[in-house]
Amino acid sequence: MTSQPANRVAIVTGAAGGIGQATVSRLLVAGYRVLAVDRDEQGLRAAAQGRADLDLLVRDVTDPRAPAAILQAALQQHGRVDALVNNAG
Repeated sequence: MTSQPANRVAIVTGAAGGIGQATVSRLLVAGYRVLAVDRDEQGLRAAAQGRADLDLLVRDVTDPRAPAAILQAALQQHGRVDALVNNAG
């Protein structure tokens, strides 16, 4: 992953803990801007401490409107999406 250009943008669902949080960390190290998505706002905020290149979005992916809202947020903030990690269980 470290060979990716620094201007890449990734969305990670289920990002507040476990595999999602580890994936976010790995993408950040690889130079991605990350939109971390989870329904657990407190968990997202705890996972984001000290990370300036991480954007948070509180959404429940079981809501049928969530995918469009997540994509819209990523495009508004970054203008593109290069990677999507559907990790939410």
